[in-house]
Amino acid sequence: MDRRLAIIALILFVNDLGSGLILPLLPFYGLDMGASPLLIGILIATLPLCAALSGPPIGALSDRYGRKPVLLLAVGGTLAGFLILGVAHTLPLVFLARVVDGVSAGNTSTARAAIADITSREARSSALGVTFAMESLGLILGPVLAGFFSPYGLSVAAFVAAGIAGVCLALTAVVFPETRAQSDRLSAARPGAGEPTPATLAGPSLLVAVRDARTRMLVVVIFVVQLLIMMMWGTLALYARALFGFAASEMGYLSAFAALVGIVAQTGLLRLASRVVQARTILVVALGMMAAGLALLAVSSMPLVLLAGVGLMAAAFNVAMPTAVAVASRLTAERDQGKLMGTASSAISTASVLGPVVAGAIFSVSMRGSYLVASVLAGTAAALCIARINTAEN
Repeated sequence: MDRRLAIIALILFVNDLGSGLILPLLPFYGLDMGASPLLIGILIATLPLCAALSGPPIGALSDRYGRKPVLLLAVGGTLAGFLILGVAHTLPLVFLARVVDGVSAGNTSTARAAIADITSREARSSALGVTFAMESLGLILGPVLAGFFSPYGLSVAAFVAAGIAGVCLALTAVVFPETRAQSDRLSAARPGAGEPTPATLAGPSLLVAVRDARTRMLVVVIFVVQLLIMMMWGTLALYARALFGFAASEMGYLSAFAALVGIVAQTGLLRLASRVVQARTILVVALGMMAAGLALLAVSSMPLVLLAGVGLMAAAFNVAMPTAVAVASRLTAERDQGKLMGTASSAISTASVLGPVVAGAIFSVSMRGSYLVASVLAGTAAALCIARINTAEN
């Protein structure tokens, strides 16, 4: 493996280790503060909402000034967010912590843009799969740590996550190499005739993937895949608690199981499938699997059925997302990789906002309803994929 790719994967692993430590505890922390299911969904969605707004500008900044300085600022913001969470004893402070972390959330998209810098277009799916697998590994250990620290409260877990973010910041500062060549940065700063200037960092040029007909549908797929997984996670803790009495520790283990399935899917299933079938077929099958997994969740009457539904969702998500991102990257000019990853990050963040909020609202009316609605949405997206999506193979 390329040493630079290994360093990027390690940084993403450490980053997701901290995130995986906090996320399983937030619903229970919100319940202890008297939050409703809808408010818990909004709490979970606050970070991705801020990330959706900041993603494209951060991607453009990394194109112009380089990946490393932007990544340092982003990881520093994550560290600050965890520290605020550690001292928070009211819901407004918890929301503030999520806002600070979300506004600076450019570490993942910037790191993926760095992957595009150092890999060929043909090898990009495999390289992104490796980093997605490392992120999943972080999400395995994070929930396990969450289960261990849950008796001590969210504050202790937040300070542990802050320490993990500090390690990530040190790795970025010391061993992360700048992958954006100076000539490319100068080109981004001085566009040629007829090209949009990045000086207007909030301009429409940031949404290059949406404006390009070849990648527009792929951004939609990225959005839908993330929406579906967040509709599941947005109410899963409340759902499992109501049905089977799950607490924070059981949810930590369930999250670790999902992440383990994701690693197997990324390192085994995705690598095999990408060699023998077209990307469009992979995306259609993965969306069909998500529909089946959500249907299983909707009819769960025993923990084993719940586990099967979560497993199907985890496998399908971890095949579909890197495939869609990699194909979009192959179809985008090298000078615009940061903008692409910023746009993809914004789509993911927007879906991460809507998923928990929509699921929480439906959950308030029907405990199983959000999974039924999401299952129908997944099936519809698979059908649209067959008719509308174009990939590099077509």
